[in-house]
Amino acid sequence: MSCPTIVAVDIGVTGALCALGPEGACIHDLPTAEVSATRFVKRRIDAHALMALFRQVAPAAEGALFAIEDIHTMPGRSNSPQSQGSLMESLAIVRTCIELGRWGYYVIPPKAWQKAFGLDAKKGDHLEAARRVRPDLAEGLTRQKDHNRADAVLIAHYAQMIEEGRVPTSARAGVTLHMARPAPRPTQRAAWALPSADQPGMLL
Repeated sequence: MSCPTIVAVDIGVTGALCALGPEGACIHDLPTAEVSATRFVKRRIDAHALMALFRQVAPAAEGALFAIEDIHTMPGRSNSPQSQGSLMESLAIVRTCIELGRWGYYVIPPKAWQKAFGLDAKKGDHLEAARRVRPDLAEGLTRQKDHNRADAVLIAHYAQMIEEGRVPTSARAGVTLHMARPAPRPTQRAAWALPSADQPGMLL
């Protein structure tokens, strides 16, 4: 059986997406939108634009499998509550879009895919590794700030390796696969009665 299209997402407002499929590969920065200027966090992921992008790179008729990192909050002086809140919001938006699109997806601990490529947290090394494993995407990985794109490429390549049986089970510690959910059967729509002065809205 051929490997499905793999779509990996490096999560965050400066994150990126990488799709690896039978017809080729591509990289996209995640779409964002401005939020109120009075807030500490100035941007958030644009959920509507993200879903449109997902459907563009993963057409329903062709099937696709997503991959995201298993990320958590990490309190510390270099991680403000605002940045941690933004990261968790980004994770929720990405995961919700995947769930609503009824795609299956891997959740992969950072150490799992980094170990597969002999990496640590040094972002420059990530860029070099991404250009090495996917030279066809090297043009989109030329700047230092492209490290998020590089991570998306490496996560996608790692998920593709799993699907092709090139990652032994012993090297998949913490990796989980969430199967795609089938569409629900059509049911009769519930009708709601308009509320009146003496009676709240109720299900008919």
